[in-house]
Amino acid sequence: KYMMLIRSILDSLFNNVASIVEGLADKLNVTIEDVCAYRNVSKVIDVSRSVTELSVPLTGITMAFVTTALDDTNPLYIYRVDEGYKKIFPNVNEYAIDWNTQRNLLRNPFNGELYLIYIGYYNGVKHIFFSKSVDNGETWSEPTRISVLPEMEGYHQDLVSGTLDRNGHIHVVWGGYTSDSPSKTKIFYSVFDGESWSTPILLSTLSSMSGYNQCEPTVIIDKNGNVHVAWSGITSDSSGYYRIWYRMFDGESWSPIIELSDDLRLSGKHQLSPSLAVDKNGNVHVIWEGAYNGGNNRIWHRMFNGSEWSETVMISNLPDGYDYYDEHPCIYADKSGNVHAVWNGTSPEFPFNDQIWYSKFNGEEWSTPIRLSTHPEMDSNFQYEPVITVYDNGLIVVAWVSYTDSYPYTVFAYTYYDGEWHTPVIVDSGEDLWGVDVEYVTVIT
Repeated sequence: KYMMLIRSILDSLFNNVASIVEGLADKLNVTIEDVCAYRNVSKVIDVSRSVTELSVPLTGITMAFVTTALDDTNPLYIYRVDEGYKKIFPNVNEYAIDWNTQRNLLRNPFNGELYLIYIGYYNGVKHIFFSKSVDNGETWSEPTRISVLPEMEGYHQDLVSGTLDRNGHIHVVWGGYTSDSPSKTKIFYSVFDGESWSTPILLSTLSSMSGYNQCEPTVIIDKNGNVHVAWSGITSDSSGYYRIWYRMFDGESWSPIIELSDDLRLSGKHQLSPSLAVDKNGNVHVIWEGAYNGGNNRIWHRMFNGSEWSETVMISNLPDGYDYYDEHPCIYADKSGNVHAVWNGTSPEFPFNDQIWYSKFNGEEWSTPIRLSTHPEMDSNFQYEPVITVYDNGLIVVAWVSYTDSYPYTVFAYTYYDGEWHTPVIVDSGEDLWGVDVEYVTVIT
């Protein structure tokens, strides 16, 4: 259960052996934990194969996913529900579009171009790359490396997130090691103005953050062009616990860093995986996962109305106690002013295998969470890392990584809402992908 904690230690010491350890852990069917969070990702193996025939009712929806292939490469695919999948990069990093709280696949609303921000390799080390497609994913430009600071040479860059502003400019944040911080990650920011990428700047600038991990950054733009960034990190005065941090750029300067996870119920507990959204009124919403003094991880929400932050509210409605947990949240705001959240977690009805849950905020309160992973093959299997997108016509699409009865490896699934939630579609990966694990999936925004 603690392999990813081991990974964090090894990554700090050797900076390049974590992927080897994870690969071994995967083959040994071990539960692993992520470098900046304690997560349960239990491998469920079923050697049977009874392929379920499923129709694909949607068109025009684009996703991306990464697999671990039989030859130990990590190809990255584009998937369109009406056309199937296509390999676009033969070998990226296993965590190229990791995590679900981060946005990696973007469409420019002005010219239709697709942008992909991902983790690839440069001289054998993980770095941040950008590629674009002008033909809806058929062909892709030569990747451009974004993480170009001299102190980043030879050091891993990781956990990247991007967003678009109204001018079509791309804003990107990520966590990375440097020559002056070889064992602890920092948060960096860069923007593409349509011509070139800016020199990365450091965002995690508090002196108390020096020598401590800062990770899992996420970024969003409001209607006035302000850039909002949140991440999870430890400081010298947080007693070794990850907290949620936030700062904003108004076009001229960056605001001071503030903590969002300062509710007394959350003290002395890890707070992780922030996800950001901006509603039609310009309110900034952040959700994250974190333990509290009444139990395991729950999903928490705060809103900034331009002048002050709201109180911290628990979205998930699990009973107090440590028997159940929620994690991997993802948030999206629609054009009508509603805010939508998804996550994976256990419950009294599903105490052993995570399911996918959904709740909606109408501006005043969150709805009672409902289960989305309702396919019969998902009842007794692990579902995790959901990502949500809401289109202008109100269509909601949620995709996630899935274990099912039919496949002895991870695939991905999606469901959608067009007035009602539909039974999830389990994506048949095809014979050429038989036997490979889908690691992470993202949906176009």
